[in-house]
Amino acid sequence: MTTPRTISGQAILSGMRPHLKRAFGPTVLAIEAEAIAPYVEALRQADLVLAEVAEIPAGEAPPDLAQRAQAAHRAASTLLASKATDPE
Repeated sequence: MTTPRTISGQAILSGMRPHLKRAFGPTVLAIEAEAIAPYVEALRQADLVLAEVAEIPAGEAPPDLAQRAQAAHRAASTLLASKATDPE
């Protein structure tokens, strides 16, 4: 089993007996993975826009590229702003 990445996840498992750690460890890791899924998706969308920009010759951008970049930026900004206000 790998170690949880968050302080909360580590704290949950810290006081448990070894057999309970083995039983609950995967659940804690799954909860952490589900919690970061929106952030990972926002980064993927932003990366897709950046990859497309990197392949475009100067002056030949598709018409919807600016809108896609703005949407990806807004999604990532919203997620990051909400994470900054979370108590954990």
